[in-house]
Amino acid sequence: MKKMLLGLVIAGFVIITTGQTPKQIESAPQWEYKFDFSTTEKKANELGSQGWELVAIQGTGPGLGNNVSTYVFKRIRQSK
Repeated sequence: MKKMLLGLVIAGFVIITTGQTPKQIESAPQWEYKFDFSTTEKKANELGSQGWELVAIQGTGPGLGNNVSTYVFKRIRQSK
């Protein structure tokens, strides 16, 4: 549920900040996102070979319980 909500927030932010009309957005590339909470160099390289690009790393930071990083990947949508 958190992954879906975060994805929607990111997608909404991109659309709002682009200032594009609906027709422009329709013809623009459509993205899909993957959220990973544990990654290694090997796993990141595997995702890269599948077309995923690392676009953000968000850490919870000290003082917020366990310090877990979220790795955000995106690629052009493979299917609708």
